[in-house]
Amino acid sequence: MRFLINGRFLNKELTGVARVGREMLRALLAELAERAASARPDITIAAPDGVSVIGAREAGVRIVRGPPNLLGEQALLPWLGLGATIVSFANSTPWLARRSIVWIHDAHVFEAPESYGRFYRLWHQAMMRACTQRGFQIVTVSNYSRDALIRHGAKPGRVGVIYNGGDHILSEAADMSALQSHGLNGDFVLLLGSRAKHKNLPFAAAALSQRLDSGVQIAVAGLGQQGAYVGEGLGASGRVKILPMLSDAALGAGDVRAAGVVIPTVVGGVWQTEAGGEWWGAPRVVWKSTA
Repeated sequence: MRFLINGRFLNKELTGVARVGREMLRALLAELAERAASARPDITIAAPDGVSVIGAREAGVRIVRGPPNLLGEQALLPWLGLGATIVSFANSTPWLARRSIVWIHDAHVFEAPESYGRFYRLWHQAMMRACTQRGFQIVTVSNYSRDALIRHGAKPGRVGVIYNGGDHILSEAADMSALQSHGLNGDFVLLLGSRAKHKNLPFAAAALSQRLDSGVQIAVAGLGQQGAYVGEGLGASGRVKILPMLSDAALGAGDVRAAGVVIPTVVGGVWQTEAGGEWWGAPRVVWKSTA
């Protein structure tokens, strides 16, 4: 079989979805480079103009000029991939593809619609429905997300799970000096998440502020990603420090040095707290103690 990888994500900002695509592509090229030429599948990458794909030549993978935007993806990519299975890592694939394998990372556009702008929400809702109608193979990142996609119409037999990994953070040595440059010299907790409403960063920061010793800082990373929701007053407390986008080396240092890593990741209804505040979704906080 022939495969065409939809590389539109390669010129997008480094969100979690784009990061998964880049790491999947990097791992694929590294694996292919270890194979004999006769044992490699026929793979082409459609990459936007000006994007460099490291490792493609060593892996025997061709690069063609691909569309840089959504319109080009829908109108041009099916013709570039005639006869091939189009592989898309980032939530979107051409509706007119003959065959496609597409990563749909979650069902948040259905279950947390307030987190997204109107066009983005409607488009990705339509995308999931189109993938189902066209019989495309959907890949998602957890059994939770698989169940959610099925609740919203995906066919169980066409949804598989490939879990996300975190090994990319080990590819660079931890840069401990980066923590000092951001003023993290004492005890701190690393709070990770984007601006999306369902990430609950304001609630998590407030809850940590109430429960942790006063000398423990709360370092928030991930707000460089754009979104439809920004938590009011997230950095109002002096102990909550909003970090810029971190390199892998700096983030690795935070993971090693932090007293704990908190990743609030929630979807569902609205829960009331004792103080009268709202936790948007079912509370599912991941706490990783490094002490």
